[in-house]
Amino acid sequence: MYYILILISFIISMAAVRLIYKKTKKKISSIFFALLMNVLFLGAAFTISYQMDMEKWNIGTGNWKIIYLLIAIPIITWLNAFLLQFMKVEDATR
Repeated sequence: MYYILILISFIISMAAVRLIYKKTKKKISSIFFALLMNVLFLGAAFTISYQMDMEKWNIGTGNWKIIYLLIAIPIITWLNAFLLQFMKVEDATR
């Protein structure tokens, strides 16, 4: 389940990065927006999953794989920044 959420976050943030980069033509603002999207999406998924884990509440130990959601935030942002370098933006003055 966590891998699917990470993949969805990557796809959504890459689409958002592409749209922001086409409009502003500034890489730093689109990378910052990707970081913001990943923090909001994966942070919310982490919070919801953490509160729904009843084993953590009853026994004191929970699902340790939930931390993958937080570890994926900088990795996905780095992948977005890396893939942004290969994106071409058409010049509108043609």
